[in-house]
Amino acid sequence: MKGVRLVGYDPYRRRTAVLSVVFDNTDSLVASTMLNVDYSIAVRAGFHCAYTAHCTLGTDKTGTLRLSPGPFTTKDDIKKATDAIYHIALQKS
Repeated sequence: MKGVRLVGYDPYRRRTAVLSVVFDNTDSLVASTMLNVDYSIAVRAGFHCAYTAHCTLGTDKTGTLRLSPGPFTTKDDIKKATDAIYHIALQKS
């Protein structure tokens, strides 16, 4: 998705359901607030108790936005989150 980078993505490795993203033009905390207030989507922004990992990933200034789908997450929930992230990525901060 243009304007959004999935952090730690490796298509050849198995992953858990936790996704960390960084927006090109929007701070992670601002995006988190927008998802919560404007779209009623709960996410977490910041360093996730792993600041040294963020130093390695190059996200030590911004942190990341973390999404954690669970067993009750539906396809509609995923579409809603994807659409919301897309709309936020299009905005300039």
